[in-house]
Amino acid sequence: PNESAYIEALDCYKLNWEVEALVSKAMVTEAAALTHEKMQIFAQNYTSPALVVLAGANQDILEKREQLFNDLSVTKERLVINGADHCFYNGNTAQELATQTTHWFKKHI
Repeated sequence: PNESAYIEALDCYKLNWEVEALVSKAMVTEAAALTHEKMQIFAQNYTSPALVVLAGANQDILEKREQLFNDLSVTKERLVINGADHCFYNGNTAQELATQTTHWFKKHI
């Protein structure tokens, strides 16, 4: 199924990511302009400790998200929640996300 469709009457896009959402053309344009080079600049300017959480159910997306982790130069940790989908609906993945994130914040606050 298509993940997005332009709705001319509303001058926006309808995204279908398990739920439908309306998104402005400006937001779609801005997101499309986020090249790896631009994201590297954001990563270089980031100064707080970082926890990069990756949902592990989709290996193709997982590999692409690794680049963010690699571009950060701050104290960082990577957390892969095996079996998790984008919204952490699968199994107990939401509970694991909450537990691991809590441990990380306790360590860094």
